[in-house]
Amino acid sequence: MAETAKKIATFESEIKPEIQEKLVEMGYERMEGEPLLWWNRFLLYRNLGPKRSLQKAVERERQKAVALKSTGKAENEEVSPKRAKVSKTVHLQEVPKEKGVVVPGSWKAASGQWSWVARARAWDEFIIDMAVNKNYDLLIADYAQKSRRVFVLNELLKAVIKRLNELSAGMTHEQVNFCIARAQSLMHDLRDEMATLDEQWEKGIMRKHMRDSYATQASPEAMEAMRQEAEQRDHSGQKPGGQ
Repeated sequence: MAETAKKIATFESEIKPEIQEKLVEMGYERMEGEPLLWWNRFLLYRNLGPKRSLQKAVERERQKAVALKSTGKAENEEVSPKRAKVSKTVHLQEVPKEKGVVVPGSWKAASGQWSWVARARAWDEFIIDMAVNKNYDLLIADYAQKSRRVFVLNELLKAVIKRLNELSAGMTHEQVNFCIARAQSLMHDLRDEMATLDEQWEKGIMRKHMRDSYATQASPEAMEAMRQEAEQRDHSGQKPGGQ
């Protein structure tokens, strides 16, 4: 669990300049000095997926060029009002076999110079990590998250105790015993949840959710309320995070 918390802390940390440089090298951005032509060709190669190859990339580029050329030719052609005469003579011709695409030496050289293979593999891992994070967010949503279950149990316990204190005078003996039993059951559930609660893990998850919410929903009023709360904490000597 501690190792997982460390991973969360790393994932949630700010991107430092040296890390940004690594991201450039890993293929998320164009490298310094990399010609635009070869950057675009690298993107073509990278986006072919894990079964990519230089041969497939060259073939894909040629297919795009042919498609663009055909489109331009079709637009410029004039449609003749006369129908062409159809020859009745049929000539059978042997269909030549398609030859495999030969990878030019310039592609091989650029691939080695700009580390296409390593950068493409790093991109694959980046895509996989994004998918894992998205699915994990769904996994821990709602009451699958321990801290949220603790919060709900605590609110239920407070509601039961409040009801017992306010209405016990008009309750029957069985109703009073039922409320007491329910409160005891909730306390046991709370105890079990808290016994295995990893504070660092839960705070890491909360921080991720709060960061997303802060980035998309923060308003001037909310910012002012946060500032005032921070000042109150500072005056009371309470450290951030409730410590």
